[in-house]
Amino acid sequence: MGGSMMSEVYENSIDAGMSSLAITNTSPHHNAPIISSYNDHIRPLLDTPLDLTMVDLPGITRNPVKDQPADIYQQVSAMIKKHIEPQESIILNVLAATCDFSTCESIRMSKQVDKKGKRTLAVVTKADMQPQGLLEKVTADDVNIGRGYVCVRNRVGDETYQEAREKEEEIFKNHPLLSEIDKDGS
Repeated sequence: MGGSMMSEVYENSIDAGMSSLAITNTSPHHNAPIISSYNDHIRPLLDTPLDLTMVDLPGITRNPVKDQPADIYQQVSAMIKKHIEPQESIILNVLAATCDFSTCESIRMSKQVDKKGKRTLAVVTKADMQPQGLLEKVTADDVNIGRGYVCVRNRVGDETYQEAREKEEEIFKNHPLLSEIDKDGS
């Protein structure tokens, strides 16, 4: 297959997978979909006709710790860029709800290679720790996460996977703020 045809196949596959994944919010200020829980919405992305490989890249380290090389930031940045630059890559930013998205280095790097956000999505962890303002944060989408957000509650302590998913479902269903996050696209 020629390069542009292969690129189109990848783009169509990414679009199909992301469409399965995306849930549109009804907020007039919202440009990107919001998804409340990993459990029911990530799996469709994995049913794409092409093989997908997930590459778990290291977190961005600014200051060397212990035996890390002095240029650890440059090394990690180069490794990340190598994997997110190809047009067939889907860029997944993992952000804590407690952080300011606009100051996240991973978002900055994503925007360098995917200006329109067509290949970028975010998982917002610890949604239950910072519910105040989270809905506004993800619906405003000031950082242009074109493919949307998946908000999750992290597993705590010795909770089983099942207990964690049940608590996650409960909090997104009943919490006065988190229950406002659109879960089903209606």
